[in-house]
Amino acid sequence: MKTRPDANCRSDHELLTATIRIKLKKTQQVKKGWKLDIDNIPEEYKNEIKQKLATINIQGRNSEEIWKELRDSFKEVADKTILRKEKKNGPSWVSQDTLKVMENRRNMKMEGNSEGAKKLYGEMQKRIRKDKENYLREKCRELEENSRKGRTKELHQQIREIYRKPKINTGMLRSRTGIDYIEKDKIIRRWKEYIEDFYKKDPNTSMHFQDQAYTQEPMVIKCEVRKALREITGNKATGTNELPSCQ
Repeated sequence: MKTRPDANCRSDHELLTATIRIKLKKTQQVKKGWKLDIDNIPEEYKNEIKQKLATINIQGRNSEEIWKELRDSFKEVADKTILRKEKKNGPSWVSQDTLKVMENRRNMKMEGNSEGAKKLYGEMQKRIRKDKENYLREKCRELEENSRKGRTKELHQQIREIYRKPKINTGMLRSRTGIDYIEKDKIIRRWKEYIEDFYKKDPNTSMHFQDQAYTQEPMVIKCEVRKALREITGNKATGTNELPSCQ
């Protein structure tokens, strides 16, 4: 970097020349997880998994080697037989046909075809309203079914999903005498009193600890493993072993 002053220039600004070297930064592409279409698992997957498991030899091998072979077998068969879910950009209730119309309209706008984009805008709005109506109708049917069968937990969860009203924090705390506190210093003082009373030791009570002899837990049986697999939540992202829990 150099400055090049001029003797005939009547200004305090001077010409500055510099040599700049630009080095492009290497970008790292993060490997995104994928989800399997577990709602449509073919029979071919089940048959091939049974054949793979029958050929695995566990005699004289440690647990790490057995686990790696099981993981590779599940991944290989799943990639070959089970379809992967298509990525949807937008709300879950928007259909694939509507997404295609939105993509066509986006392409027309990029190409400069404003007339075609305006026509597709009206069609897109009609499809979105229809998809939303179908979604709400299906949700109402599920709400009625859960209400009829007495499933209160699922009922309230679906209502929250539809309305999604934010929780309002009033910042109020009630004292021992029933007075509502809204001032910050009074709320902090009330919490201090509550924690002190909670951890205060009662002099009239005594605590005695008795050592017990513990025995080794029994081995895990097959029915416990099946129950744990049935209770695994689906639609979860893959872990470090690139194997989804639903598989």
